[in-house]
Parts: sequence; C-alpha cells; structure tokens
Amino acid sequence: MTIPLPRLWLSLCLLSLTLSMSGCAQSDPCPDGQGRTADGFCAELLVPCLEGQVRLLNGECVDVSGDDDDSSGDDDDTSGDDDDTSGDDDDTSGDDDDTSGDDDTVGGPDADGDGFVALSAGGSDCDDDDSTVHPGAVELCDGIDNNCNGVVDGDNPGGALPWYPDADADGYGNPQFEVSACEAPEGYVGNADDCDDQAGHSYPGAEEICDDADNDCDH
Repeated sequence: MTIPLPRLWLSLCLLSLTLSMSGCAQSDPCPDGQGRTADGFCAELLVPCLEGQVRLLNGECVDVSGDDDDSSGDDDDTSGDDDDTSGDDDDTSGDDDDTSGDDDTVGGPDADGDGFVALSAGGSDCDDDDSTVHPGAVELCDGIDNNCNGVVDGDNPGGALPWYPDADADGYGNPQFEVSACEAPEGYVGNADDCDDQAGHSYPGAEEICDDADNDCDH
C-alpha cells in the first residue's frame, strides 16, 4: 500500500517532535522579533538596554545614570551621590564630596571650617569667618559672642576677673561676696580688703578714732 506524501510528512514530523522535543522544521526562520534558542525553539529577543541602563532579573531596563559620578564636571545634587572629583559642586545634605574646591559641607557653607553652617545660610554659626566662634565654643572676655548664644561675654567667660561689692563706697570690697565678670559690675571693686563694708570710715589706711571699731582694718 502506498502512503500519501502529506500523511508521510506529518508522521515524520510528529515522530521527530516526540523524540527531540525541539519542534518541527528547525531550519525554518523564526517570526520577526524572535530568535531560535539552544533547544531549537523560537523565542522573543531581548532588546538591548540603552546607554546608562542596566537589565534587572525580570528583564526590565532601568536608568542608573546620575548616581556615583566620579568624572570631572559632574554636578549631582541628589542625596546619596558619591562625587569626589574636582569641579563637582554638590550642596545637598548627605552628598559625599571631598575634593578641594567643592562646597559640600552638610547643610550648607562653612567658610571657617569649624563644622557649623553659616547663620546666613540657615545654620547656627554667628561668625563664619572665625573658627573660634560657633555654638558650644568657650566664651571669652573679648567683646565677642563666642558661643553664639546671643550674649556677649556671658556667664563665666574665660579670662573673667573676681569682683567684690563696695556697699559703703569707700573703694574697698566685701570679701564675703564675689562675682566673676569681664568688667566690674556697678557697685563692685577689684579688691576684698574692707573689714566693715557698712562703715565708710573703716577701710585699710583709714584714721583710727575712738569708736570701738577697727577703722584702719589692721586687726
């Protein structure tokens, strides 16, 4: 019996598919947009990602340009970028730019390098031209608000002197009371030599008189 050619071709094709599981007529071209896999099947081709993109595990292309730029001239102001090349100008908090000339201290400009942003830029440094002036600095007797608390030569400044009250205004202070300040407060003097600050005629060198008091403070 003679088997018709079409039926013979179909039988051979089915046999080949069963044995190799690689499809029929592997020599035939795949449709547009497809290519043949190592198993002989036609599959969709992956379109190459664009420059500056990478392919994720799911096949999606994503843009990665803008982060981690180390070339001269880059200007990335997004938090997290790591730009260390001369010419970058990153002023956003969180950027990490360490090249000379960059203006990238956390929060804004710090001209004197004391770690505090200038008051004019929204920071707390009341004098960005003097590295000894900033919040937390030691207050000194220099006519300057060293710690930026709004008070010039405030409480207990460095270099302060002791002062004593002179209640009887004889020029000699009461040793029982003392305050420290850069300048003498009103009613205070710089010595503690008065033996009776309630008697204006009692002080060192005063004339001794018959009043049962130590007028010259020699006892």
